[in-house]
Amino acid sequence: MVRAALCAASSRTVEHIVDMSKIRSQLNDQLRCLETRTEAQTAILLELNDYYRKKAELDGEYGKQLEKLAKNIMQKHKNERYKRDAWTLHSTCGLWQQLVDQTKEEAKQKMALADLYAARLTVLITQRADDLQRISRKCREIGALAHGEICRVINELHTAMRTYQLCFLECSSLESKFRQVEENKAKYEENNPTKLGITRKHRCLAKLYNKRLEKYNAIKLKCLKARNEYLLCVQAANAALHKYFADDLSDLIDCMDLGMDQWLQGFINCAVTARKDMCQKEMDALAELCGFKESLDSKTDKQRFIEANHATFMLPKRFEFRGQIGDAVSTVSATDVVAEELQQRHLQIERRLANVRIESEEIWKTLESTEKAVAERFMEAMTSSVASAEIPNDTSREDCNDSSIYNFKNRLNANELYDFYLGKFSHYMLNSNLIERLEARANGIALALNGYSSKSFDGSTSSVVVPTPNSFCQDGDDSAIFPSVRKSAKKRIGSGLLSDGIRRPKLFGGSLDEYVEATGETIPLIVTSTIRVLSQFALHHQGIFRISGSQIEINIFREAFEKGEDPLRHVVDATDVNSIAGVLKLYLRELRESLFPIFLFDQLTECAKCSNADEFVKQVVPLIQKLSQPTQLVLRYLFAFLNHLSEFSDENMMDPYNLAICFGPTLLPIPEGKDQVFYHNFVNELVKNLIVYHEQIFSTVLRGPRYEKYLIESEQALFIDEQESAVSGDEEIITTPTDYSNEKSLTGLKALMVAPSWNAAVEMLSPASDAAACTLDNLPEYAVASADQNPVLSNFFDNSALSAKLMPGLDNDVMRRFESSSNTTVAGAQNLLLINNNEISSKQKRAQQQVWSRRGCGVSSLREQLHHSRVQQQAFTSDKLSPSSSSLDAVIFDNRFDGIMFGNKVSSISNETPERKTIFHEKLRSMEPDLVRSLPHDMITVHPNQPPRNT
Repeated sequence: MVRAALCAASSRTVEHIVDMSKIRSQLNDQLRCLETRTEAQTAILLELNDYYRKKAELDGEYGKQLEKLAKNIMQKHKNERYKRDAWTLHSTCGLWQQLVDQTKEEAKQKMALADLYAARLTVLITQRADDLQRISRKCREIGALAHGEICRVINELHTAMRTYQLCFLECSSLESKFRQVEENKAKYEENNPTKLGITRKHRCLAKLYNKRLEKYNAIKLKCLKARNEYLLCVQAANAALHKYFADDLSDLIDCMDLGMDQWLQGFINCAVTARKDMCQKEMDALAELCGFKESLDSKTDKQRFIEANHATFMLPKRFEFRGQIGDAVSTVSATDVVAEELQQRHLQIERRLANVRIESEEIWKTLESTEKAVAERFMEAMTSSVASAEIPNDTSREDCNDSSIYNFKNRLNANELYDFYLGKFSHYMLNSNLIERLEARANGIALALNGYSSKSFDGSTSSVVVPTPNSFCQDGDDSAIFPSVRKSAKKRIGSGLLSDGIRRPKLFGGSLDEYVEATGETIPLIVTSTIRVLSQFALHHQGIFRISGSQIEINIFREAFEKGEDPLRHVVDATDVNSIAGVLKLYLRELRESLFPIFLFDQLTECAKCSNADEFVKQVVPLIQKLSQPTQLVLRYLFAFLNHLSEFSDENMMDPYNLAICFGPTLLPIPEGKDQVFYHNFVNELVKNLIVYHEQIFSTVLRGPRYEKYLIESEQALFIDEQESAVSGDEEIITTPTDYSNEKSLTGLKALMVAPSWNAAVEMLSPASDAAACTLDNLPEYAVASADQNPVLSNFFDNSALSAKLMPGLDNDVMRRFESSSNTTVAGAQNLLLINNNEISSKQKRAQQQVWSRRGCGVSSLREQLHHSRVQQQAFTSDKLSPSSSSLDAVIFDNRFDGIMFGNKVSSISNETPERKTIFHEKLRSMEPDLVRSLPHDMITVHPNQPPRNT
């Protein structure tokens, strides 16, 4: 057994070493990828510099030479296209391309900017390229430092694993020896019961037994501590890797792009300011440059860069605890021996966390102030460059020299500022990763202590004070259930560079987190407004989200939402639902970062491979909880609506899978380089399961707006009576002329003539169970009659068996309301009718204004309102002339059953013999199909094979 355990430990060690080597290789690839990115950016800047220098030389030669320049640049780009595949990932490439495209149009421009291009802008570009290389080199050093820290954590994990394996092997060996001694001692005592404690051999066996027992207990305790340390190291390593890949890498790239947007904006502003006095064609070119400046966003460049190198920046597979054979414990254990030690360790971690958090907050404030200083430096440099370009020709050389000295000093100060900022950023990034690791350890210890306290609660006392798993969070209740929810907004590198009067963040093509943080909206208005309209008017719309809307309407909606307006607040019909659905899909599709981040793609698609729903929910919930709070709220709101929409799939043809086909590529785009066909089904399956099981997946404790299915204002609730044959509101009600020859037979049905149909009158007695307390109170005035006047009501109250047959959908709560009287059902029903008859006069106006339908749903379109008006108008003219067709059909049934009322026949047949029941069923089957269809469905559903009911 020991040899088998040793072999298993060796195999697990080899697997762990292989995983470590893969992670180290991935980290090294990241540094090389970042270096390649910097080289591409520098090459773009140098190319831009070369462009301006050549343009300055050719401005004096006008059109031909300028056109030749454009052709040379485009030819060069064409020849080196294979080297410049990564250029399109950067905004600077777009700037360069736009300038090249405008070169032909600038062929007739004047030479006013020649000196500016040659002497000023090229210098700024060269300086920026040097700064970019220095910052990139420093950032790669910081990344290498972070890699070393991660490798140290992984090595610590490896050491803890080896220690645990050795302790476990030693424990297994001592346990076998102890069992052997115990067996020998028990065997001797069994064979020599009279020599216990007397013979020397027994004393030796007892002494050896105590010695082995003491060693076994000691090594068992040591093994327990080693396993706990191994588990804590596993949690810390997972936390460190997730923090680095989820946040630190993004912050590192942001730091490499420090001030890039501001520099480009200042660079373009410098060119625009110097060219203000040009002709109209030049002004058109500058307008294009200004538009490009407004669209600058280094975060978009970063997202494109990560997507292009998704394999390098994908979060590795989580570490799992690999226990030895026979060790089924996979969580941190807190026993009587180590509970106090774990408690002390938890307190130490919390104190360390508090100190590190305070230190990180101070460092972050320093970073923000430094970023503002960097922005001021950029603006000063651009302003001085423009001012020096406007120096008149008679200015002395001494002034020019003084300006050069001033620029050189500013350059030195800027370098010192960069070094200071990078040092603080390095400290901040390492501290943030340390916080994640400490929180992971503290959570593991707190959960173990909670389990220990729950076990020792009955009949025992303990001095151990049990902490909560998230005692370091502010909201203990919510955080304990959903520890991954981040209560504070994410700190963003470069946020200090933004001016106080920053413009409204982009809605389309922007970041959800940044938009919510800037506007204060919990969920963007475009999501809540479009879903509100779609839930009111599009639930029954066939092909919603598949049929494309009008592009003109979509653009109008987009512009309004971009301005912060709500263009859908006055929508009252379903005219534009396809365009509204289109603008919602457009918003989700154009988000800078998709709602599901790319570094979680592999783990999310693995969830789609789960064989059952429980396993899927178990795996996907931790991944959803790792998302930001705004993203979780939007996903919860969206998938609740899609689930509601799929409930009407028999009408709108959009079941969960069809909806997943529409939203899968938008919510979780497949990265380039992966097999699109292979992963397409997994993405659709993932989104489909999220729609179906959204209630089990998304947090109900998370504070924020939630989608409500039946949120309808009471003053807008209109209801209609729909005939079974009326598919559309445009169809008229078909009535049958009155046959006065059957007046005696019709006397029993006179109370039902006023109703649209006999079937509808019966079904008015079957309200939903949640409205059982006001069953008859909500009926229209003409439908509330005494039991003597209405044979259907009389049969209903006189025969509980018939009531159960007529209303199979009525639940026990409703039935108990009619059977609450201790004497008979009739007495309770009569009392209820008396109460309702007394209240009819006070509610007459309200009953006339409110019409009830059998399905109990509200009017959702103008067509149904018009149909309701026609039905109401027709009732006044047709009620006195002819009964409904179904009422006449009921009379015909009464005549065919020997003049007995069909309702009474159904109620009495339950007490008949099986032979009579069979005759009744055969006679009912021989009826004309048209007459059978006009009767209530529950009446004509017979089961002749069922045994007779005992009465």
